[in-house]
Amino acid sequence: MPTFSIPLSGLTTESTALSAIANNLANLNTTGYKDSAVQFRDLFYQNLGTSGAGDPIQLGAGAGVAATSSLFTQGNVNPTGVATDVAISGDGFFVAQKDGVTSYTGRVISPSVKVRSWSPMMGNKCWGSLL
Repeated sequence: MPTFSIPLSGLTTESTALSAIANNLANLNTTGYKDSAVQFRDLFYQNLGTSGAGDPIQLGAGAGVAATSSLFTQGNVNPTGVATDVAISGDGFFVAQKDGVTSYTGRVISPSVKVRSWSPMMGNKCWGSLL
């Protein structure tokens, strides 16, 4: 195995992590944005033999990205003074539909009390009941 590929895999993995951090910073004040975090993993190991004590001698092949996950922590709920504004406190999402496709969002804008729906980003419709 070429020796240069091992440190290169680490640089590539760290580049992905830096991109996630840059994206988090760029969206710091974006309403409804959820931070992302990168998890790392070891790439496969090559067994070279065993030591005198019987322990395996292994050579690693570098690092990789195991997953990039979103951090769904509760943000601040600030009153706006508009009676039709809605927010979710705790776990959950708004269920949105557009052209028969269901999606989930934490951000909803443009309430329409007349049809009892809210329009989140991208022109979807969130359906629910007013209490």
